[in-house]
Amino acid sequence: MAKFLYRALDLAGGAHQGELDAIGPEDVLIELERRGWTALKIAPPSSIDWRRLRAPLVRRSIRTRDVLDLTQELAALLKAGLTIDRALAVTASLTEKPAVRALVDRLLEAVREGRSFADALQGEPGIPAYYPSMVRAGELGGALPEVMSRIGAFMNRARELTERVQSALIYPAILLGMIGFTLLLVLFVVLPRFERLFVEAGATLPLPTRMVLGLGHAVSDYGAWVGVVVAGLVLFAARQWQHERVRLAVHRRILRVRLVGPLIQRLDTARFLRTLATLIANGATLPAAIRVAKGTIGNLALVEATDQLLKRLREGESLADRMAQAKLYPRIAVQLARVGEETGRLEPMLGEAADILDREAQQTLERGLAVFVPAVTITMGLLVAGLIASVLVGILSLNDLAF
Repeated sequence: MAKFLYRALDLAGGAHQGELDAIGPEDVLIELERRGWTALKIAPPSSIDWRRLRAPLVRRSIRTRDVLDLTQELAALLKAGLTIDRALAVTASLTEKPAVRALVDRLLEAVREGRSFADALQGEPGIPAYYPSMVRAGELGGALPEVMSRIGAFMNRARELTERVQSALIYPAILLGMIGFTLLLVLFVVLPRFERLFVEAGATLPLPTRMVLGLGHAVSDYGAWVGVVVAGLVLFAARQWQHERVRLAVHRRILRVRLVGPLIQRLDTARFLRTLATLIANGATLPAAIRVAKGTIGNLALVEATDQLLKRLREGESLADRMAQAKLYPRIAVQLARVGEETGRLEPMLGEAADILDREAQQTLERGLAVFVPAVTITMGLLVAGLIASVLVGILSLNDLAF
């Protein structure tokens, strides 16, 4: 199948344009006639996907805060009883930022063409990867307003965590900049003058001073080559990252990293379980719910474990047993899933597990920051102390030469 662009008029004289997946132009014409529209033009799209080419530029102009505001506005309008197309139209009329308005206009056009809201969101720049899957869960379960509210709440918690991390790192970042400037000043201005004085006096620099000065010579002599090597490694890593097996291997290792691994594990599992609970509550079968909910998982190792979980469920195995065998899901998730299966209350137990995992993730992040910020500060302080000590030793040795 291929994509075809079209322009058409409806019975009221309204103009419509967009694209449809079809085998040929005849199928597009049949679809337009089914909608009661009169086709004005049907043509294959340009071979250049301009939207994809400009996506990096658009992505820079659409911030996470913009997506959060859009989500909260849509959730409020949907709860008020508006349909998704009407809610998008109202949001477009209220949006002032050009990039966000263009995004809403594209979503509105896609929805009016007959596509689902989740399909319209797929591939849009600035939209998180888990977003379309959670929206699809709401559409399939008939609970889109509630799901949009949950997405907004989740994004708001994520934003608060991000801002907390950024605030905690402001002081270490300033300290790092000051130490970097001090290091350059000592290496390339202060110590070279001491070196000339010692050479003229026929003396030898103290060992700490020689070590720091040797570092300065190494940076000066080989810094350019080191930069070239680092750039080459970055390009090689970027090329390797395009292979799924490489990303999978990296994601597996990330889950084994202390603090970082458990944090990602809890956040991904919480999103997965909350989406799963929403689908089950609205009548979806467990295998169908898992297929949709796995799209909210970001870590590929957990995605692979979920695929295996789905395969085993089709063979009659319980959800909790398979989660336990995977050894990648948090223990609390397995335990509450087992309780839910045994008591026939799987949906509320999965929701409770998601809430617990969210709280644990926040606690893990706070503990990590509580350790990281002092550790960085102490390390930087020791580095500054070492630089100052190397200079003082040189000064003291000059005084010894004077006597």
